[in-house]
Amino acid sequence: MKKKLFNLVMIGIASAVYSQKVSAGIDEFAETANQKIRLRDSMPLYLQKHSAWKDVHYGQEDILEEATIGKCGCGICSMAMVASFLEQREITPKAIADFFLQKPLEDYYVSGIGTKWNSFKILASHYGFKISKLGIYSKTEFKENGKPKFKRPGFDQLKKHLAIGEAVIVFFSGQGGTFTNSGHLMVLKQDNSGKIRMFDPDDSEEKYHYQREIDIDRDLVDTSKSKIIRLWSFSKERRLC
Repeated sequence: MKKKLFNLVMIGIASAVYSQKVSAGIDEFAETANQKIRLRDSMPLYLQKHSAWKDVHYGQEDILEEATIGKCGCGICSMAMVASFLEQREITPKAIADFFLQKPLEDYYVSGIGTKWNSFKILASHYGFKISKLGIYSKTEFKENGKPKFKRPGFDQLKKHLAIGEAVIVFFSGQGGTFTNSGHLMVLKQDNSGKIRMFDPDDSEEKYHYQREIDIDRDLVDTSKSKIIRLWSFSKERRLC
């Protein structure tokens, strides 16, 4: 019994040490990435597994196992990046999570899935952002009576919104593709040199998405590769003084 207890303690210690090493690696990756990003853009890259907020409560305990930003906070991190860019100040994922935790769970979270799409409208209303829903891009999914359930306005709209300096949150389906193998939210933005960049809350040394120059026609239009389901663009509302 004592030996078994000892083994469990040692496994726990080893697991904690490994977790700390992983967090340190992610934090270092984020710091290096943001140093490079600041040379070309004014939007930060927030990684959901960063030690500063990965254990912050968000959502509801369910099949995702943990209700934390680290486990199911890609939407929270995406909104924090967009808010920080548009407000031109640091708005962390923790701050965004704290904001939503003050609201009824059903307003911002879907059990077993994660961030509810309606939360983007709530965020925009809170900060006074203009939000545009650009639609759904799927030829075979989400049909009603044999017809597409949502409009597919084309990627030209996406290009136009990016060209005028807006940030766009992108939802990829959970069917795999070029950028993710699960349902995931990321941000697209055109940088100061006119190149389109991807801000992935789950970026890593294995992916380096932040360094990649995105070609919409090559990387996104082909839904068999990217599996984009929906897009939302965000901009700063013009207010009369």
